[in-house]
Amino acid sequence: MGFESLPDFALMAAVTFIDVIVVSGPCSEGLLFHELVHAEQYRQLGVGRFAELYVRGFLSGGSYDGIPLEVNAYSLAARFEGRREGHFSAEAEVSSWIRRRAF
Repeated sequence: MGFESLPDFALMAAVTFIDVIVVSGPCSEGLLFHELVHAEQYRQLGVGRFAELYVRGFLSGGSYDGIPLEVNAYSLAARFEGRREGHFSAEAEVSSWIRRRAF
């Protein structure tokens, strides 16, 4: 169909399907947090809306790295791993992204 840069699931360290996280190797705290953000995105958006936004994000962003749902998960995981700002609510952050239509 002409798609390039499709995510290669065989190379992914982990993938989340609704509330199930499948890990292909060692799982760091940062990786687990990233995947838990996806579980929260699924919870708040629902499966259909999450899937729609994921595919739309890939198509408009041109690659895995351009998917806003991934950008959200990576940015929150970086905050978690940095732990510079203390505690924050991933639930509230995902909710804020949804309200702002950042996806």
